[in-house]
Amino acid sequence: MLAFLDEQRRERILGASDATQQEVDRTRALFDPIRQRGYHVGPSPQVQGLTNISFPVFGVHDVIEAVITIPYLTLIPEAMHREVPSIDRCREQLGGAGRRPDTGYWRAPTNRYNELNVLCITALSITVFSITGR
Repeated sequence: MLAFLDEQRRERILGASDATQQEVDRTRALFDPIRQRGYHVGPSPQVQGLTNISFPVFGVHDVIEAVITIPYLTLIPEAMHREVPSIDRCREQLGGAGRRPDTGYWRAPTNRYNELNVLCITALSITVFSITGR
């Protein structure tokens, strides 16, 4: 979410955190690539072996309002006895589920949410909506 905030707000949040300077620098280095791609896929900072797939959610005035994050676990198809969607397939589905054609920004999904859930639930431990107010 920080990558899509204005610089003043982003720096205020970083300054108020308990992060070390090294952690802040590492976080800042992610901002440009995240904005260019429009999403982030990377290791969970809390859970080893978990990969987070995150997309920003923009409000009516194209201001970031929230982030939707799906934690992805790599499962073994043979152990699951069914196809396991790849991380790329889940990322594509999550990214396409709420993409506005006019701006390309993500909005809260409506009718495609259930389709996304059915597709990716076999690869996920839990679906998390990370909503952050202003």
